[in-house]
Amino acid sequence: MATEYFVKLWDNNIIQLGIWQTIYMTALTTIFAYLIGLPLGVILWATDKDGLRPNKGVNTVLGFIVNFFRSIPAVILMVAMIPAAKLLLGTSTGNGAVIVTLIIAAAPYVARMVESSLKEVPAGVIEAAQAMGCTNFQIIWHVLLPEAKPSLISGSIISTVYLLLVSMVIALPIGIASAVYLNEYAKKSKFNMLLRSGIETLTGVPSIVFGLMGVTVLFPVTQVFGATTTSILLGGLTMAIILLPTIIRSTEEALLVVPQHLRDASLSVGANQSQTIFKIVLPCAVPGILTGVLLGIGRVIGESAALIYTMGTFINDSPTLLSQGTSLAVQIWSIMSGEQPNYELACAISIIILVFVLILNFAVKVISKRFSKAWY
Repeated sequence: MATEYFVKLWDNNIIQLGIWQTIYMTALTTIFAYLIGLPLGVILWATDKDGLRPNKGVNTVLGFIVNFFRSIPAVILMVAMIPAAKLLLGTSTGNGAVIVTLIIAAAPYVARMVESSLKEVPAGVIEAAQAMGCTNFQIIWHVLLPEAKPSLISGSIISTVYLLLVSMVIALPIGIASAVYLNEYAKKSKFNMLLRSGIETLTGVPSIVFGLMGVTVLFPVTQVFGATTTSILLGGLTMAIILLPTIIRSTEEALLVVPQHLRDASLSVGANQSQTIFKIVLPCAVPGILTGVLLGIGRVIGESAALIYTMGTFINDSPTLLSQGTSLAVQIWSIMSGEQPNYELACAISIIILVFVLILNFAVKVISKRFSKAWY
C-alpha cells in the first residue's frame, strides 16, 4: 500500500516538485545566509579584544543581536518575519517568504561559525602578515579567510568518500553474490539455514562490537598493505562487514520480486541458469539492489561508534587509505564531546551530511526509475 502511494506521488511529479523546491530553498538560503553572516562574523572577530580592531561597544552590540536571533524559536521567528516578507516580496506565503525566514534564522549561525573559524587561525600568521606591511583588509581577505577555511571539514569529506569507496567495493560484490546464491542456487539444507541465521544475527549486533572486532581481527590484514595504526582502510573493511547483512537482505528481496515467468521464459529459449540470472534476473532487480546500496551508504555516512576504534578521531587535512582520519559523523561526535562544544560547526557538518544524502536519494530514484522503464 505504501509503495503504491509512493509510486502514485512520483508519477504525478509531486515528489520531484518537493525535491526541487527543497534544493531551491536550501541553495538560496545558504547563499544569502553567507552573504550576511560572513561580514558579521569578520566584524565580530575584528572587534574582539584579540582582533585587528578591538572595539568593545561594537562587539557587544553586534554579539547581542546575533545571539538574540539565534535564541528565537523557529515558529516564533516565522510569524515575526511575516511583515518583512510581505514588505520585501509582496506576499507572506510561498517559497520566497520561507526563504526570508530561513535566511534570518541561518545568518547568525553562519556569523558565529565564521568567528570561531577565524579565531582558530594562529596569531603568528597574522603577525607575519602585519610585519610584511599588509593592510587590515588584505590580512582578512588574503590571509585570514583562506586560512580559516574549514579544512577539517574538507578532510572529513575526503575521509568519508574513501570510506564509502572501500566499504562498497568490498560489500557490494560479496553481498550481491551471496544473495544470488541464497535465492537462486541454494537448496534447503542445514548449512543454508545456519547461513541465513548468521546473516540475520549480524544485523542485530551493535556497531561498537564490530569496531572492536575490526581492531583485533582485521588490523593484521591492513598491516599487509603497510598500515601501522588504525586507518581509513581498516574502517572501510569493518564497515563492509557491517553492511553485508543489509545488502544481502535487500538484494534477496529484490530478486524475490522478479516474476518467475521471466526465468521460465529465458530457460525455455535455451538459456542456462547462469545466463538467466545475469541477463534477466539481476537487471530486473537493479532498482531493489540500488535501494540496498542507498541504505548502505546512509549507514556508512552516519556511523560513528565502530569508526572511532578503527579510524580514530584524528583530524587529517590530507587523508590517505593507510592514514588515520575522521568521517563527518565522527567529526560531529568529536566536536560535541569536547569541553567546549562547537554547535555552529556541528550544525554545518550536519547540513553537509543531509545535502549529501538528499542528492544520493534523488540520484538512486532517477536511476531506479530508468531501469524500471527499461526492463518492465
